[in-house]
Amino acid sequence: MRHRFARMGTRAWLATSPDTHAFGNAILNVTWSFYMARATGAVLCLEPTSSTHYPALWRVECQGVDSVRAGSAGAKHMGRVLTSLSWLPFPIDRLSRTMYVTGPTAPPPNTIDPWLYYPSFGLNMRRLLAEEPLAVRLSEEDLREVQPQVQALGLSDGQPMVTIHVREGGSKTASGITDRAKDVVRNASLDSYLPAIDWLVSRGFLVVRIGDPSMRPLRRDGVVDLATFPARSLALDLFCVQQSAFFLATDSGPFNLALLCDVPCLATNITHFLGAYPVRAKDRYLLRHTYDATDRHELTLAEMLTPHHLKYRFDPGHVVFQENTPEEITAATQEMVRQLECPSEPTLEQGAVREAIETFLASDFGQRKLKLAVSGTTEPYYLGFGLTTAQCASALMRKEPPVGAPAADPTHHA
Repeated sequence: MRHRFARMGTRAWLATSPDTHAFGNAILNVTWSFYMARATGAVLCLEPTSSTHYPALWRVECQGVDSVRAGSAGAKHMGRVLTSLSWLPFPIDRLSRTMYVTGPTAPPPNTIDPWLYYPSFGLNMRRLLAEEPLAVRLSEEDLREVQPQVQALGLSDGQPMVTIHVREGGSKTASGITDRAKDVVRNASLDSYLPAIDWLVSRGFLVVRIGDPSMRPLRRDGVVDLATFPARSLALDLFCVQQSAFFLATDSGPFNLALLCDVPCLATNITHFLGAYPVRAKDRYLLRHTYDATDRHELTLAEMLTPHHLKYRFDPGHVVFQENTPEEITAATQEMVRQLECPSEPTLEQGAVREAIETFLASDFGQRKLKLAVSGTTEPYYLGFGLTTAQCASALMRKEPPVGAPAADPTHHA
């Protein structure tokens, strides 16, 4: 995401250009934009690289942030201000040229594109997400637009709701994008989520499935399938996520909606076990089973927290992923509901997983892996206070690979 920022006296302006090629990145870019505008007191204008993608996302409003719409008179005035100020002298602590963002310290020397390395005003986004969540809302026009569908689908009847997204990969194919091997393994089978969906429905929840029209239709009692709904829209998806008790997600971009909307998230079938570590105390994640491709034993956390594994973790010649089972997904869903209804202390294994990851990230290799030296970050990596699910933590903290572990199917990548 590129930025233009300038401050003159007590006035500050921030224009950001969120990435629109990947939905998950677009959500994170909007989230970062709100945090940066809030921290600097700047008027914000979102200038997406393509406004035709996810229009409701660019119109989301955030409490405590003044914003103007791209293309409006206010945005044009802001553009003139930013352009004129970019020609002024370049004191690091006051102004920034176009596409450059200032922070508490200067960017690395001899940096051709400093904004690539120092994009966030020195803010620790993970810490902010955990400790100072955003309060976002749909724009008035989008709220009016979705009301007929909300009423017709019974989404405002007061029934508790859970939104679910299971990655199938069809949306990228429809856009002419070919998934890499590391992306294909994030796809999951909808069938493995059906028992968890049925359990939620039996507990009185309305389950709303979001996604895209390429997905397999989901016709089931107690389920609203917005993915294949003819009048689907991102505004309607956002409405449902905001109204949900929690978001049941997979390793895919939409799970970032839970961060933007400050809704608890249970992320399942996760492959990015470091980057996707749940940052908020109310979040949980369930990792995919990870096997050594040579001898087929399932890796423990200690084996995963090694330079060799991190280098080859998406190489099918070294690692094979297997999906979470229906039983595991259902157990994780039940754990999530229990935690929301009556929070309890983490198990010893859940605490041990978090401690092991923190210890690794604090090591010399972990610091190099995070590239903190070139990011301009002034404090240690903030892991957060989310947890693995209890069952997942128990499996990860095995001291040794089990003797006679069942062989993984090396052809099973989804």
